Amino acid sequence: MQKQPRRWGTIAVLGVSSLVFIGLSVLPLVGGIMNQQKETTAISTAKPNATADSPEILKKEEEGYQLVLKRDPNNPTVLQGLLETRLKLIQQGVRQPKDVIEPLEKLVKLNPGQPLYPILLGQAQEKSGNSTAAAGTYRTVLDQQPTNTEALQRYVTLLLQQNQAAAAFDVLQKASAAAKQTNQQQPNSADLPAIELLMGDVYLAQQKTGEAIALYDRLQKASPNDFRPVVAKGIVLKNQGKNTEALTLFKSAQALAPAQVKDKIQQLIVSTQGTTTPTPANPFSSPSPQSSAP
Repeated sequence: MQKQPRRWGTIAVLGVSSLVFIGLSVLPLVGGIMNQQKETTAISTAKPNATADSPEILKKEEEGYQLVLKRDPNNPTVLQGLLETRLKLIQQGVRQPKDVIEPLEKLVKLNPGQPLYPILLGQAQEKSGNSTAAAGTYRTVLDQQPTNTEALQRYVTLLLQQNQAAAAFDVLQKASAAAKQTNQQQPNSADLPAIELLMGDVYLAQQKTGEAIALYDRLQKASPNDFRPVVAKGIVLKNQGKNTEALTLFKSAQALAPAQVKDKIQQLIVSTQGTTTPTPANPFSSPSPQSSAP
């Protein structure tokens, strides 16, 4: 049986303004690793007890995987091992995002219908400066799975970064229609609120704050136990300098949120209590209240 892809423990840095906590099962993507800066700490090659993740050992692992791939270029287990090793080397500043594109392209071909690898590929293409290729990769995922929230997050974020808000909204309208149809056939199988939260981000990119807040209010009314629109509205209000109102919302959201995201909301609470500086682009994403990623 083919080895299942692992879920790496680094969450992607996503979002343009108040895009928060939207995925039903947000994948730990490669973006977070790629966004980390290389640390300046020197690593001595003579250190006797080098850890398993030291650059020296990781490079040897990389060489081993490459030797095997010369004999068996499409071995999925070895390709995945090479990918994970290079991700660690990227984190340490030894390799570049472009170095994971080739193994990811092969894994995409070997795993048709598996969205994890193309989403990772799209992020690697983005970080390598090829936004056109990344957009095409995300579209391919969405052609097969139009309600895939991870691909939607990345594609919409990319479009907004390119000042294509109208195109982003069109993508989300189609995804919303698909989600409604899917949920009619199989209730709650598509995360419609997540898609609508992305629409709120498009509103904000267009400076339509009122429309975004109205959307969050509607989502909260429809799903009173969903913390996501509550925290999204709180961020908008905080950015407007309405810290008292924002703080009330953050505390309400924290009470509703699952355990794995309470700390992130606590960070918002602390920053709101301690400063009047607007909150920057969302530094995290996290699971919905109904489920948690492994």
